[in-house]
Amino acid sequence: MTRASTTGSFRTSASSSRSAALSAWLLRVPSVALLDYEHVHQATIALSDVIWFPDVLRNAALPPKSRRLARFYAGLKENLYLDDWPVDRAAERAALAVGDGEYLVVARPAADSAHYAHADSSRFWLEAVRLLAGREGVRVIAVARNDAQRAELRAQLGHLPRVALLEKVVNGPGLVAAADLVLGGGGTMNREAAVLGVPAWSTFCGPMPHIDAVLHREGRLRWIRSEAELEDARRAPLPGRPAARGPFREGLAAIAADVEARVAAVARG
Repeated sequence: MTRASTTGSFRTSASSSRSAALSAWLLRVPSVALLDYEHVHQATIALSDVIWFPDVLRNAALPPKSRRLARFYAGLKENLYLDDWPVDRAAERAALAVGDGEYLVVARPAADSAHYAHADSSRFWLEAVRLLAGREGVRVIAVARNDAQRAELRAQLGHLPRVALLEKVVNGPGLVAAADLVLGGGGTMNREAAVLGVPAWSTFCGPMPHIDAVLHREGRLRWIRSEAELEDARRAPLPGRPAARGPFREGLAAIAADVEARVAAVARG
């Protein structure tokens, strides 16, 4: 996410992009960074004037410079855009032709081209899809990240009658809201599930995200990162819906106030 506010001859950048943070530093543009995964490389992000983290990362291990720049907002990153999202779960399920008795799993595989990609994330995700597709009353919608991954998933899962690949662009949060369970190989969709009150299974095998560890302790997320955890999931009943995590509208308000104050400071010269 990158936003630039421009008035006259000045700009203020708000971004979660390392390249944007570096560009702002080179151009002497005030920069506000947002970050929610503590294991990413943060040297260029730390060139910003401030780094906003979700408050659940307050006790996470952060690099010293990031810690010096850190400010914390209430809720998760996903609360910033979902707390006021007009979600109609019944309408979203109807649009997907989900029957009243169906248990809908929305499954998004791992990002195989990301710097934190791990082969086991994809392997356990496929095993979890097959596990769920074998359960009575379950329907799985697999959401590929790109055309190449869609073709690969079609070859791997196309023979399973209860698995369908999403072939069109849909409203992402609406898709999550329609689900009874989200199966993810990464982070954002699992956290959207937490904010919207949907349980999640995660097969992410990279460095443990502190936020996901918190969601696991809260009973919102089940890890499938080993054969033992896969077997536990096989024996466990399908999860019910937890309470939504939020709203935390004060989080967005705090970040917006900070950006506005920095814009006003630059304007004063």
